[in-house]
Parts: sequence; C-alpha cells; structure tokens
Amino acid sequence: DEDQLLAVEKDSDAGNIQHHGHNMEADAVITWSKLVAFSVLLLLLLHTTYYLWLDVLHGGTIGAVLMFYTLVILAITIPFRCSRWLRRATVIVLQRTYELINPRCHCITNDGVTPPRFIPFVDVFYADAMCSMSKVFFDWGMLFHMASHYPNPVPAAAHNI
Repeated sequence: DEDQLLAVEKDSDAGNIQHHGHNMEADAVITWSKLVAFSVLLLLLLHTTYYLWLDVLHGGTIGAVLMFYTLVILAITIPFRCSRWLRRATVIVLQRTYELINPRCHCITNDGVTPPRFIPFVDVFYADAMCSMSKVFFDWGMLFHMASHYPNPVPAAAHNI
C-alpha cells in the first residue's frame, strides 16, 4: 500500500520535505549520513580536545574529558540551523527515556480491573540500546566520582558502595 511507504519528497521552493505525512524542514530530518558525519566529528573532537588539553595546556585527563563534553553540549544547545536535527534527535532520546522511566505496567497503581498496557517495540529496542551503553554510563559515573574529589585522590572509604 502506497500510504504505508516511507514518503520523502523534496519541495524545491520551500526547502521542506514530507516525511511520514509530516512537513519538516530538510535540516531537521535525521539521516544516516548526518549520524555518520556526527560520529566522525565527535571522534575528531575527542582527539583534538585531548591533544590540546593534555599536551598544549598541560592539563589533566579529567579536565580534557569535561572539556569534550562541554563542547558537545554547547554544539547541541547553540541554535545553529545546521544542528537542528541534532536537537530534534536529543529531544527524541529524552522522550524515549521518559517513556522507559514512566511505568507502563501499572503494577503499583493497578486497580485489578485495568489490564497492563502493551510495551511498544520501540521501547524494547531503546532499552536494549541503553543496556549496550551501560559501559559509557559507568564511565560517566566514575568520571564524576573522580572529579568530585579532584585534585585529591579518591579516599579508600569512598570506593565501597
């Protein structure tokens, strides 16, 4: 059925496209080429930040990591037209995260009559992706733990949970 096909048609006058029936500006559409280019840019930014922070400025590794994340957050939040798709992707990720945190099963407030809601596949897929990112989340936690004690070493008593 043609209605179910992914319809992407370029409107040459307005610079808008039709995507799943929604009219969006071309720079707000998330494409694989933008994601690949962003990944390469992040890798280059990471190496450049580390080089500048550690070798040129003679700073520490924690400062280099914090500078990298600061630059990434600034790149996302500064309203450049070319990064509109990145802000849109960030909003989608935050919405999916909220949907995972918001209980769907009504286990706590179930009245015994209302059946549990179905869990959409996109939530299962997103939760699986977040499990794959668990090492990154652990590294973030360790970074903030070390940074909270910087420049002193982390006390031995703080290593135990």
